[in-house]
Amino acid sequence: MKSALLDSVAPRFPHTADLHESSGDKPARQRKMVVPQAHELLTIINEECDRLNHLVEEAAEMARLEAGEIDLHIAPASIEEIIHGALALSKSFRGAREIQVKVAPDLPPVEADIGRAKTFW
Repeated sequence: MKSALLDSVAPRFPHTADLHESSGDKPARQRKMVVPQAHELLTIINEECDRLNHLVEEAAEMARLEAGEIDLHIAPASIEEIIHGALALSKSFRGAREIQVKVAPDLPPVEADIGRAKTFW
């Protein structure tokens, strides 16, 4: 039911390209007339539109997972590999901040769909 609901609602959310268009992201020749503060606001609007689009996509995927519409290939996986993959994924928004992780060498594997996780790294 969640999947059906999200599938019916998700198309009503404008795609990022549509949001960018409506936010006033004009070609460079038209942007020259925009004051610096307005340009900064437009940049923020574009970034927030990207985040909103990503959130809607993730919510739809979670609904499909819960509805059993996505096949998972669960197998033992290294927690260290999963952590390092998550760190690689977060690199773009953590900037120059470094995170050091020490994983105990004797940890047992965890059950995960490592192939699916790698699609996000």
